Amino acid sequence: MPHLFEFTDQSWVPSSARATFFEILDLCNSRFRDYNASVANKAVEIAAEQGADTIVELGAGRAPITRHLAADPRTDGLTLVPCDLKPHAHLYRELEAAHPDKVSPIYESVDFSQPLRWDAGALLIFCAALHHVPSKQRPAILAALAEGDAAVAVFEPMRCSLPSIVSVFGAIAPALLLPVLGGTSGLVRRIFWCWLFPAVPAMFIWDAVVSCLRQWSDQQWRRQLEEVLGSSRTFTILSGWHSQIVTWAARTGAAAG
Repeated sequence: MPHLFEFTDQSWVPSSARATFFEILDLCNSRFRDYNASVANKAVEIAAEQGADTIVELGAGRAPITRHLAADPRTDGLTLVPCDLKPHAHLYRELEAAHPDKVSPIYESVDFSQPLRWDAGALLIFCAALHHVPSKQRPAILAALAEGDAAVAVFEPMRCSLPSIVSVFGAIAPALLLPVLGGTSGLVRRIFWCWLFPAVPAMFIWDAVVSCLRQWSDQQWRRQLEEVLGSSRTFTILSGWHSQIVTWAARTGAAAG
């Protein structure tokens, strides 16, 4: 598949439209689908299996997974690190202020498409993030990650399948309900982008379909991981009809998943 564009990858999208877009995403994955909570729960389980002391949310955006993790008493004693190419600094500061004993954001830009080095005490999580990298560039990222010692967990809320593609059109409901369900702060912005000039709901559906088309199949994942990990690291691929989890163990740890 060609790497079709997503609006969230474009720098020219107005900040108000981008904010509305991510609020729709949060609404979809929290109140219409309990996805963020399930990812956070799985991340806690993997961290415990790996003996990790740090969970890094790469490509965190508005840090929805870190928010869930910070509120979970099972993460007491862990360090939670949200980071992104374009960090939402004000949201990260709010998280850090609310959970100063847990949350330690990286406020500088972090490009996970570049080689990153984390030790075996870290669990790196990508939630709906890795598919933003063109397919031809992903093997180099996986190879760079494999050179490090950290455990890795990739969570994707979609699959490249007809049922998954069809299901994303249901997101039009939360997109149109956002002005009602999103609270009073930012209400005028939401009314404009969702009702008066409903460009963001259309952008959201487009990006959701493209996200499905960008996903790797189990076979593609297995082939790439066998090549970059060899026999030195174990990996697990768990797939449902509308989601996928790919994990591999820390260099000195046991298999995750």
